[in-house]
Amino acid sequence: MDFSQLRLDTPRMKLVPISEEHTGAVCEHFTAEITRYMWPSAPKTRQEIADHVLLKQLAMRKGEQIALILIRKDNREFLGYASLHEVQSRSPELGIWLKKSAQGHYYGYEALSALIEWAEATLHYDYLKYPVDKSNYPSRKLIEKLGGTPQDEYVKCSESGRVLHELEYRISHAPLESGL
Repeated sequence: MDFSQLRLDTPRMKLVPISEEHTGAVCEHFTAEITRYMWPSAPKTRQEIADHVLLKQLAMRKGEQIALILIRKDNREFLGYASLHEVQSRSPELGIWLKKSAQGHYYGYEALSALIEWAEATLHYDYLKYPVDKSNYPSRKLIEKLGGTPQDEYVKCSESGRVLHELEYRISHAPLESGL
C-alpha cells in the first residue's frame, strides 16, 4: 500500500506527507530541547534533514511508514511531525513531536487522534505502541488520554547518548464491526 498521498484533516490542522518543502521548518524546530526525551538527536545539518525526508518518502511509497507534517489550517503554520513506524507489523509505533510554541495547545492529541482513527480503519494490527521516557509527563498524559496503558518498561540509550527510561504504552486495536 502506497501512503505517499495520505492526508488527514482535523478541526484545526492538515496532516500532509513530509516533503522537501518542510526541510527548513523541521531543521529549525527539531532542536536538542525537543529531542530531550526522544531516541533521535537533533540534526546537525540541513542535509541530514533532507536525507531523512527522502528516506521517509520512500518508506511511505513502500507502505512501511507514515510521516506526516502538521500544518495549521488557518495560517499554514508548521506545528510538528507525526509518524507511524512499522505499519505492516502487528504492533506499529506511534510518534509525534511539536515545535516548542505549539506545545500545550492540544495539537498532539488532535493529530494522534486522527492518525489512530485512520490506522484502526485501514491497518491490521494487534496494538499501537508509544514508547515514552518516564520523565516526559506531558507525553505520558497525552497517550493516556488517547487510551494508552503502560505495558512494558526498558532502558535504552538515545542517539545523543542520553539514557532513556521508557514506558511502552499500548493502544489495543478496536475490533472491526462484522456486520452481523
